[in-house]
Amino acid sequence: MATDPFDQTGALSLQRLFVGSKSEGVYAVFDSDDGKRYRVRVEGREATDPSDPLSAFYNQRVRITAEVDRRMGHRRLTLHSDAHGIQGIEIVPIEPEKGV
Repeated sequence: MATDPFDQTGALSLQRLFVGSKSEGVYAVFDSDDGKRYRVRVEGREATDPSDPLSAFYNQRVRITAEVDRRMGHRRLTLHSDAHGIQGIEIVPIEPEKGV
């Protein structure tokens, strides 16, 4: 599957997706500042690790540098994990509105 580089800021949250289908579930979702929505997955995690490596980033403004692909017509970002943690995601400050 072909992937493209991705570097955007936006909000990360948990959302229920694919309601009513076999794939229904709660997924990590990135809503980018340009209005697009992406599912987020972390590659390289131990399958037996019950913790959610993205939990510190939910409901935060983040910058994601990752690979993007389209799986079954849906945009998906892939972050990578190693012994140092997740690569390609960081919390960014919310910029104050100008003129306020």
